[in-house]
Amino acid sequence: MDPKTNPYAPGAGTQPPELAGRDDILKECDVALARVLMGRPALIGALDTQDARAALVEPAEKLGVSFMRAMSELGRGNYKSGDIAKLLGKNTNSFGPVRDGLIRKGMIYSSKHGTLDFTVPLFDQFMRRTVPNL
Repeated sequence: MDPKTNPYAPGAGTQPPELAGRDDILKECDVALARVLMGRPALIGALDTQDARAALVEPAEKLGVSFMRAMSELGRGNYKSGDIAKLLGKNTNSFGPVRDGLIRKGMIYSSKHGTLDFTVPLFDQFMRRTVPNL
């Protein structure tokens, strides 16, 4: 019988020696895993802190914030540059430097030719909560 799948193998179910005496770390991991399995509340809570806003929104200039807010208004992921520009009432080419600046800052990325997405999961919802007006 394969020792990897045999539940009756010697030592099966016991804590590996690397984890012995690290009950606090195991407990923290269990809590973190439970939060991940529960879904998004932990991430949303982390995004809504002042530190997250300072790190994620404030580095972008005013046009960059407007650009990201327009992206968030379009729903989830794969935002087309033309749709963003249309929502803001501008020409697509006029946002090239803004888009490139946001990509350089690591706030958005080009998921495929002609489309953009946020680098942080659920950032579209974060933008709608923290920047209420487009």
